[in-house]
Amino acid sequence: MDLEKLAAAAAAGAVGAFAKGATEAAIAEGRKVWDWARSKLAGTPGAAVVLAAEAAPEKASSRKALEAQLLLLLEDNPAFAGELAALLREAGVTQNASVTGNQNVVTQIAGSGNSVTLPRR
Repeated sequence: MDLEKLAAAAAAGAVGAFAKGATEAAIAEGRKVWDWARSKLAGTPGAAVVLAAEAAPEKASSRKALEAQLLLLLEDNPAFAGELAALLREAGVTQNASVTGNQNVVTQIAGSGNSVTLPRR
């Protein structure tokens, strides 16, 4: 997994732990990712982003800001990438999308134990 995808998956999983309507499983697993991100960003400029994301997890800007800080962290500390990848695998946080053809619909959901049904038109 490249660093951008790793940061995106971590931000989605972490913020998903605070989203309204999150399942108990999503909260528990996302919380592990959140605690990791919070500890690694403590004492850095990213610490303010962590607090903002916790205060307003429903905002796309919160997730994007957290994703950007995590990407900076991973670029500056390559050893953290393996640590975070292992944590995401353990937590069941994944992000995949394969699209070919036309008139396709792609959606994303954070956490684990969730499902989405999209109506076909």
